[in-house]
Amino acid sequence: MAIAVKLDLLIPNSISATIQLLNAASISIRYPPDLEELFKTYSQERVYDIINRTEEVLDWILRQ
Repeated sequence: MAIAVKLDLLIPNSISATIQLLNAASISIRYPPDLEELFKTYSQERVYDIINRTEEVLDWILRQ
């Protein structure tokens, strides 16, 4: 993550993993080729997990 290097930030592995997850999911969620397949991939439980992990990332960013 180039900006972290420029800002001399050490990003914890859990935060980095969540950011990578969000990056990977963003395109498929925004532009799903098959809506039914999207619902199978992103169950309610998985979406809540992603939301919770995103909140952890935001909390970490605000503490920096």
